[in-house]
Amino acid sequence: MRSAILIAAALVWAVCIAPGAARAMTFGTNLIVNPDAEADVGTLDGADITITGWTDLGVMTVVQYDAPGGWPLSSEPGPPVRGNNFFSGGNGATSAISQVLDVSWALGAIDGGYADYDLSGWLGGFSNHDDQALLTATFLDAGATILGSDSIGPVVAADRGNQTGLFLRQSLGTLPVGTRQIRLELAATRFVGTSDDGYADNLLLLLTPEPSTALLLGSGLLGLALFRRRR
Repeated sequence: MRSAILIAAALVWAVCIAPGAARAMTFGTNLIVNPDAEADVGTLDGADITITGWTDLGVMTVVQYDAPGGWPLSSEPGPPVRGNNFFSGGNGATSAISQVLDVSWALGAIDGGYADYDLSGWLGGFSNHDDQALLTATFLDAGATILGSDSIGPVVAADRGNQTGLFLRQSLGTLPVGTRQIRLELAATRFVGTSDDGYADNLLLLLTPEPSTALLLGSGLLGLALFRRRR
């Protein structure tokens, strides 16, 4: 209980007192840059492009829904709310993109064991092909030592009922104590044909303090507000 109170106090300080800290606090919001492939103009043929916000580790690309040639249609299984594009494996046997997220702003909750995460995304592929996508989150300390990892996918042909489309996958957990960075990697692997039809869209990674911590945080904020009002 004492540690939870200390964490809540630290969060109150970060939100209300620390200069500029309020802008860094992002509990409850998606931490991924360009999670939905909408920052770029999607291709119509799977040609390789530079994807905004991600480090290119292969030939992964962005394709438009309803592109000719058998690409996923906007009417086929996928996110109920989707944009124009999705991530696709491109024209290689394997491909990947990555990004590293700084979560040191949440160190109080993380090191108290109270920082829960939600990792999810829509993953899929083409027809009866087992081409697939996998999203992996690797948890690193300040020295880039790996503390743990989690992943969602793949979604193979049998999971999709041999139909083209994307399906929701999700994993919930708590960040390992000491986590300061999260390395995300979206990888696609081809098993059939010449196009890597591992697809992904609407990726999500958000952090939330556990309810007990959130309640203490809210109580602390209320108390601080009343204190300021009385003064």
